[in-house]
Amino acid sequence: MRRVIVDVDGTLWDLHTPLNKLLAKLYPGFPTGIPETWNYFEPYVSIDQFTAAVKTVHNSQLNYSPFIGASYLFQTLSQLDLEIIVASHREPNTAHLLAQWLNKHELFPYSTLYTGNNKLPFIQKGDIVIDDAPKTIAHSLEIGALSYYLDWPFNRQEEGSWHPNLFALAVNLAEDIK
Repeated sequence: MRRVIVDVDGTLWDLHTPLNKLLAKLYPGFPTGIPETWNYFEPYVSIDQFTAAVKTVHNSQLNYSPFIGASYLFQTLSQLDLEIIVASHREPNTAHLLAQWLNKHELFPYSTLYTGNNKLPFIQKGDIVIDDAPKTIAHSLEIGALSYYLDWPFNRQEEGSWHPNLFALAVNLAEDIK
């Protein structure tokens, strides 16, 4: 069975809005718009401050909805008979919180839920990867995996298959692998 690895933050839900609101509250002057670059936070806060804010938002993710089309994406992946693996860069001990969010919003089925600091070794040649991170997109393509992602300013220069929303992504992916 072919694997599809689905990212969460910036792929299934809008992490940036609550994260940037929190950072602006904690650090006046922090920008609240959509990031133009991947490491957009560096001029404003330290990596430790940023990581702490991300952790706070991850811990409150249950209060937020997924992007429109997330359920459709999971239904499409399931109909294509793909093994769905959800992989998110976050604290390993927060998998249960992510599972609650996925189940609350009926984002299933999935066979594996990975939370950790580095999902790159998890990706294999021939996989389908749905992820917004430039580094993950580049790595996927480099090793021979297919890469699909939502169009964000910070990943527009990447190769792969970008999409304006999850509906378009699901339809394009289905057409590509049939």
